[in-house]
Amino acid sequence: MSGAVLPGTPAEEEDEAAVPPARNPRVHEAGGSVVLRPDRALSATATAAVVVTPAAADARGAEIAQGYAASLTLGAGRFRTDPGLLFVPAGHSIVYEIAWQVRDIPAAPTLNARIAEGCLSGAGRLADLPGARKLVWPDDETTFVPRLLALDGSALTPALSDAARECFGPLGLVVLYQRLEAVPEMVSALPDQSTVALHAEPQETRRLTRLAKALSEHSGRFLWNDWPAAYGPL
Repeated sequence: MSGAVLPGTPAEEEDEAAVPPARNPRVHEAGGSVVLRPDRALSATATAAVVVTPAAADARGAEIAQGYAASLTLGAGRFRTDPGLLFVPAGHSIVYEIAWQVRDIPAAPTLNARIAEGCLSGAGRLADLPGARKLVWPDDETTFVPRLLALDGSALTPALSDAARECFGPLGLVVLYQRLEAVPEMVSALPDQSTVALHAEPQETRRLTRLAKALSEHSGRFLWNDWPAAYGPL
């Protein structure tokens, strides 16, 4: 079921973040997802961080890339739960799969000129971050087409105020991590978010408790192997 938190984790190794929803007193079901922190749902930013583990990238790289592109550009990227930050293993072919999928999505109309201007401004701000690389970028920078940037995980913290800033539009930032063990610290530094997601394989659940806890403590809703924009706001 989408939204299930770390299914199959042995009871003796569980902590609060890994307890299944029906047994966790901090969790209740809402709309097919797991709401962990309702108090943060309305005040959260729209970065909607998604983490992909190396095992998930190996097993389902093409599927994840397709899902990310669809979620990022749903409604021309205007949903507060569009996955703005995507954490993937550095050097993995999934980065090219994602870029290929995003590149094939055409431009979409915006609700008004103000939203378009804000997205284009945000895209330019991210592109100017030290170390940022353009994976998908139009020749004509005035067009409202999907854009995708990459940033090494080591460069994320110094750029956090800009990288995590809200932007309504089809703009994604792929954060490349060297070690999955370093991702919980990166996630913990992010502002509170309405929705986060973790894409992983069942056999990994024993080693993901710390990451799941970091994600759940900074979000209103935690999804397992699903995409934030599919659920909309809380």
